Amino acid sequence: MTHDIDDLAQNIIYVIPQIMRILAAELRRSGHLMTPGNFQLMFSLLEGPANLSELAECQNVSLPTMSRSVRRLEEIGWISRRSDPRDRRVTIITLTEDGRRRLHEMSELAQETLRKLMQAMSDEERETLFAGLEVMRKTFDLNELEKV
Repeated sequence: MTHDIDDLAQNIIYVIPQIMRILAAELRRSGHLMTPGNFQLMFSLLEGPANLSELAECQNVSLPTMSRSVRRLEEIGWISRRSDPRDRRVTIITLTEDGRRRLHEMSELAQETLRKLMQAMSDEERETLFAGLEVMRKTFDLNELEKV
């Protein structure tokens, strides 16, 4: 069975936000006041320190939007800011130890939530989903999108 590209697009538009709503609700229920965007921001910082412009570009948001997110996470102690010693105009943002611990807790909770939801799937359905997600990962890689 072949699906039309519009059908695939419609399914992506529906499914991804639905998954994010489920995860956000579970995080809120557990006491983690985290938006999916902030969760992704913290994951980006696991790769290492970054400046505001790099984070905004990685998240595909404006500088003011990223600045607000960074400020909120800094206020609760999950990230920290410091001046770049090579250029004082640039602020370097890093995860704090508390931020790393919280991110690990939230990641575990998100994985457990998804694990519970996917238990009803057959092995064949899980394999198909995994293969589809690998295709999506390659297709929607931001580095690849810049080449288009």
